[in-house]
Amino acid sequence: MHMIKILTGWSNPGGSTESFIRLTNELNDKGYNTTMYGPHEWFLDKCNGEQLTQQVLDDLHADDIVLIHYLTLPTRPNVKRVVFVCHEKDMFKIDDSMCFFDICIFLNCKHKVYHREYTGLYDIIPNLNLNLYIEKNDDYKSHAGIIGSIDDNKQTHVSIKRAMEHGYKYIDIYGNISDRKYFESCVKPLIDNVNVKHHGFQNKSDIYKSIDAVFHSSISECATLVKQECHETDTKFFGNQSTNVNMTTLSNDEILDRWLNICFDMKNNGISIIIPAYNCEQYIEECLDSIYKNGYSNIEIILGIDGCKKTKEKIEKIKYKYGDILTICLMNTNNGCYVTLNTLIPLTKYENILIFGADDILKPDVLSKLANLKQPFDILRYKFMSFEHNVNNIISRSNIYANGSILIKKSVFELCGGFHHNRFSSDLELLLRVDHQTRTIFVDNSVFYYRVNHEHLTKTVPINDRAIFDNKIRSHLYNDNNIKIVPRVEQYIIL
Repeated sequence: MHMIKILTGWSNPGGSTESFIRLTNELNDKGYNTTMYGPHEWFLDKCNGEQLTQQVLDDLHADDIVLIHYLTLPTRPNVKRVVFVCHEKDMFKIDDSMCFFDICIFLNCKHKVYHREYTGLYDIIPNLNLNLYIEKNDDYKSHAGIIGSIDDNKQTHVSIKRAMEHGYKYIDIYGNISDRKYFESCVKPLIDNVNVKHHGFQNKSDIYKSIDAVFHSSISECATLVKQECHETDTKFFGNQSTNVNMTTLSNDEILDRWLNICFDMKNNGISIIIPAYNCEQYIEECLDSIYKNGYSNIEIILGIDGCKKTKEKIEKIKYKYGDILTICLMNTNNGCYVTLNTLIPLTKYENILIFGADDILKPDVLSKLANLKQPFDILRYKFMSFEHNVNNIISRSNIYANGSILIKKSVFELCGGFHHNRFSSDLELLLRVDHQTRTIFVDNSVFYYRVNHEHLTKTVPINDRAIFDNKIRSHLYNDNNIKIVPRVEQYIIL
């Protein structure tokens, strides 16, 4: 029987320790024999845990699945699977010289970008949610909390001063002292044990019952577990630039499924195909048929009808052909395909998202090839063939890569927010915006047939206007702090 062993180099109180305790307990609850090993004793009574010793490393079995955190090994152990789990930024850099694991797990796309020197296999799995259900104490509104280890990176003294400036009468500090010198010089002078108290590490439910807000002032963070906990407990969160990361929308069951896929090397190769549809009633059936007849079953199609009555009537007549794989969303108004795409993206269930045109045709047998690519990527770009009227009338074989139809990881949208709502060229704008923070691979083969439709928006906008706009996009300088936008979305109903 396979045993999952979580080996961590840090098992004192902290975000990573709490996350691994939670993962250990969840896996055991699901029937997977899991043990957490660490050098410190604090975690031992909180999960199925044992002290990490050299003997544990020596006794690893060929059938073991090993998750490693905050440790390096000279060689890959002789086990079934080795997964390196990264929870750090500055304290533990990952690069290609580390060859003792099979795949690396990051907490979010921004976290992966920080470790861009690592180019091997990876996946993104957020922390499990704590699922706190609490009732606030009577006097909670006068209390602010500061949660986390007390050290220079956390800037605990800055959080205390910010809470004071916001007018909170009582400031409660929850966390262990990990930097004694910093505590003595910067934090202790602010503690009076009347209005500002240090409580040490306490039960999370008890903490969140007693506070109205949390202040977080870290210099560097890769994922803010406290931010997620504040969201779950209806507690205000005051962060800073380093805490500007998206909270996960995944349920614990979905997060656990990702872990099981990684641990047992199960391919998570489903594809969500999203299609914005407007004035395409002549072509949409041919488009959907080309996807459905591709023969790849691990897909879903989400079609967004952008306020067009004729397209809606056509879809209602033919939707029976595609069964449960087709979801139809009717937008309230016509705001353009990029607003429709922003609306559809959160509805997808797979990490791989194929963006496709409602009047284009997918080539036979390409979905299985796209789903089973060996090379890791964030964005996959490919070529196409242009046709008029029908696919037998090919007018050109493109030497360029498509902008509008791409295969893209859902996590990229967590990084960048989504598409700009411009009516044209927003696909190019997104590709340029995320270019320095993502891994794009290019496939020279044609994947689809592009219908030359003279009513396309790109055909009706004057070419000079498009060129001016495209050049403006290309000249814009993007960096880590300006690639994320707030995407415009539309209200919709499911048909």
